[in-house]
Amino acid sequence: MDDLIARTSRRLDEINKRARAHENSAEYHRSNDAKLGGATKIVSSIVGAGVFAGLVSKLGLDGKGSLSVPPGWEWLYWLVLAVSLAGPALTVLQVHLHDAEDVAKHTQSFVGYRRLADDLERFLERPVLDAAEAERFNDRFQEILKSSISLSPRARKDVGL
Repeated sequence: MDDLIARTSRRLDEINKRARAHENSAEYHRSNDAKLGGATKIVSSIVGAGVFAGLVSKLGLDGKGSLSVPPGWEWLYWLVLAVSLAGPALTVLQVHLHDAEDVAKHTQSFVGYRRLADDLERFLERPVLDAAEAERFNDRFQEILKSSISLSPRARKDVGL
């Protein structure tokens, strides 16, 4: 019986660590998505306003303006070019990293582990423990483990896995 309690307690500790790791990972991805999304919107706004203002000042409302760059202002051309390329690049990066999807997957894993931990804690509080029921908890753990999104080495290390 003591061996069953020890094994189940160790499993509970691992489940709690995995739940914490998934919760932390979900927050990391949510934060990362928000930062990239904000940067993308800001850069896209700057590009749109800059291009519009530049065309209006160079072309003028009557269409008689010049598109040449004044001497000493060549750096402005390169800055506009860099910012113009940064907007789409940030958008591609945000889509490629798929942080929003990872948030949902880590949250789902966290909830699964948390529910299992709660059930296991109630199980350990009983006066008499059933070995077959403890094995069913292990089966549930394996199912959650198989369906969970993988954790990064850093997330695992942060919680002691």
